[in-house]
Amino acid sequence: YSAFESLRDLKRRIAAQVQQKGMQDNIKLGPGGIREIEFTGQAFQLVRGGREPTLRQGPILDVLDAVKQLGLLPAGDVDGLTAAYDYLRRVENYLQMMRDEQVHALPENQEDQARLRFAMGYRSWEEFTRDLASHRAHVQSVFQSLFHTDTDENPADELDDPLATLWLSGAVEDFHADELETLGFERPGDVRVALAELANSAFYRGLTQQAQQRLDRLVPMLLHEVSRHSGSWRALQGLLRLVRGVAGRSVYLQVLIETPAALELITRLFSRSTFIADFVCQHPIVIDELLDYRNIENPPDRETMVRDAAFALERVVAEELDVQMDALRQFQQANMIRVAAAELEGQIDLMSVSDRLTWLAEITLQAVSDLVWDQMIDRYGRPECVVESAESVAEESADAKTVVRTPGFSIVAYGKLGGLELSYASDLDIVFLHESEGTEQRTQGPKVVENQVFFARLAQKIVHFISTFTPAGVLYDIDTRLRPNGQSGMLVSSLSAFELYHQQEAWTWEHQALVRARVVVGNDRIKWRFAAIRSAVLCRDRQADALRQEVAAMRQRMRAELGGSGDTFDLKQDLGGIADIEFMVQYMVLWKSSAHIELTTETDNVRLLQRIGKLGFITRQMADDLCGAYLEFRRYTHRLALLDQKAVISVSGASGEWSTDELADLAEHRSRVQLHWHALMESAPDD
Repeated sequence: YSAFESLRDLKRRIAAQVQQKGMQDNIKLGPGGIREIEFTGQAFQLVRGGREPTLRQGPILDVLDAVKQLGLLPAGDVDGLTAAYDYLRRVENYLQMMRDEQVHALPENQEDQARLRFAMGYRSWEEFTRDLASHRAHVQSVFQSLFHTDTDENPADELDDPLATLWLSGAVEDFHADELETLGFERPGDVRVALAELANSAFYRGLTQQAQQRLDRLVPMLLHEVSRHSGSWRALQGLLRLVRGVAGRSVYLQVLIETPAALELITRLFSRSTFIADFVCQHPIVIDELLDYRNIENPPDRETMVRDAAFALERVVAEELDVQMDALRQFQQANMIRVAAAELEGQIDLMSVSDRLTWLAEITLQAVSDLVWDQMIDRYGRPECVVESAESVAEESADAKTVVRTPGFSIVAYGKLGGLELSYASDLDIVFLHESEGTEQRTQGPKVVENQVFFARLAQKIVHFISTFTPAGVLYDIDTRLRPNGQSGMLVSSLSAFELYHQQEAWTWEHQALVRARVVVGNDRIKWRFAAIRSAVLCRDRQADALRQEVAAMRQRMRAELGGSGDTFDLKQDLGGIADIEFMVQYMVLWKSSAHIELTTETDNVRLLQRIGKLGFITRQMADDLCGAYLEFRRYTHRLALLDQKAVISVSGASGEWSTDELADLAEHRSRVQLHWHALMESAPDD
C-alpha cells in the first residue's frame, strides 16, 4: 500500500515541477505522459509482484500485459495504455532525432512542428495534437483513477455532514442518543460512548499528525457506512478495533479512505460476521484480499491454492524457519478470508465452502510436510530400509531377494477434514503413519538415527510448525488422539502396526472414525496400502444387532456428556442432531460393507447416505430426509461459526436471532432425524 502512496507523492512533486516550469507539453513528465504509464505498471509490480511472478519483469509493455492477463485493470484501460505508450515513445524518438539530444517537450516553432507531424503521419499539426491529447487523456484518467490524485488530502470538513461534525467537533459525548438513532445507528448510546472513548483516548492523542489526519477523514466515512447496515453496532465495534490495530501503520487507513468500495465491503462483512471482524483485526494483511471484489466473486480453486502455496514458500526458501512459518500462515489467511467473504456475499454454497476449506487444509499440510521433510533430510539423511522384493514375495522363494527402499510417510485425515466438511474454526484430526519395515531401518546421515526416531521427530516438527503461535498466528489446532492407543500411543505408527491394532485391539468407535479417514499427504503406494487396510477393517463381518447396540450406547453416552439443556438445541450433539446422522451412517457402513465394498470408497456423509439409499438399505425418503437435515444443520453451524458462536440454538426463540420460520424448519428436520434414529437404531435389524 505504501508503494502507491510513495509513487503518488513522487508524481505530485513532478507535477509541481511541471507546473512551475510550464512543462505541460512535456510528453514524458507532463500529465498523461510516459512517466504516468510507467508508474502504473510499477505500482502493480510493487504491490502484487511478490505474489504474481509474471509481474516480475523489466519491459513496461510486458508488465502491462501481465496486468491485463491477471485482471488487475480492465482490458480496455490496459489496451489504451499500451497504445499510448507506443505512440508517446514514437513521438519521443522523433523529437530526439530532430534535435539530436534528450528532449521531451513539443516544438514551438512551425518548422519543427511540421517535421514532427509529418514523421508521425499527419497532414496537419491540429490532427496530431488532437490524437496526442486523446492518448494523454486516457493515460491521465487511468492514473488518477488508480492513484486518486484528485483526492483532497485535508481532513473532512463538510459542515453540513452531521457525522463529520459529530467526529470533528471534539465533543462526541455532547451528541444525544436520539440524534444518533435518527442517523440510523443501532444502540446509539453505546455508539456515542465508543466514539467518545476513541476521541479522548491516549491512543488517539499519541498518533502522529499524519495518522490523526487520516483517522479524522476515515471515521466519518466509517460512520456513514455503518449507519446503512443492519448489525451496525457489531460492524462499528469491529471497525473501531481495526482502526486501533492499524493506525500505527496508517497507510492502512489511507487504503480504506481511497477504496470506498472495499470499505463498504468490509463494513458489510463486519456487520454480518464477528468471526470475520476478529480475523481481519488479528490479521490486517488480509485487507489486501478485500480491495478487489473479483477476489470475492472468484474464490480460489484448488489449482490456485497449490500455486499460491508454492510461491509463498519459494519466496522464503532461504529464510529462517520462523519466516517460513509466517509466510505459510499468510497464504492460509488470505485464502480463508476470500472463502468466508464469498460465502457471506452469496457467491458460493455450503458444499463449495467446505470443499475449499478442506483443499486449503490439505495443501497447507502438504506444504508443511514437504518443508519439514527437506529440513530433516538435511540433518539426518534419507531414511531407508531393506525389504523383500515383490518378485520374491510373489514366488514365495526360499532364496529371498531384497531391495533398499525409502519408506513413505503419510498424514491421515479423520473427522471433518477426512469427510470433506471442514469449517472455519475446525480442528484438524490427523494421524501420522510411515511404512518403514524389514531390516536396516535407519537414515543415511550425516546424523544417523533409526527410522522410527526420524519419523517421530518429523511428525513433532509438523505439529510444531502448524500449531505454534507466531506473530502471524497459528495455522490450525491439531488433534492426534485418534492414533492407535490414543494419547498414550506413539505419535507416529508404522502401517503394519496400525493394521494390527485395528485388527486386534481397536474399539468399535475407532472403526466408526475410520469411516471418514483418508490419506491427505503421502505417495501413491502408501495411499494404496492405507486404503487396503481401511477397507479390510470396514468390511469385517459383524453381527448387526450387537453392532447396533454398541453404536447406540456410545451415542447415548455422548449425548449425556455433551448435549445441551432443554431450552436449547445443540446442532451437533443433541438428540436429532448431526452426530445422530453420523452415527447412523457409520453403523450402516460397518454393518453392510462386508457384502458391499463400494461403501468404503466415500468418506463424506452426504455421498455415503446417497449410496446407502441407492443400495436399498434405507428408504429413499429416509436418505433424503437425513441428507436434507444434515446439510441444513451444517448451514446453521456455518452461520453461527461466522458469528463466532457455538452451534447451539435457543428453541424458544428468546434470543431473537432466528425467525419463527427458521425455528420451525429446524424443529421439523430434527423431528425427522429422531424418527429415523428410533426406526434404525432402537429396533433389532433384519439381517
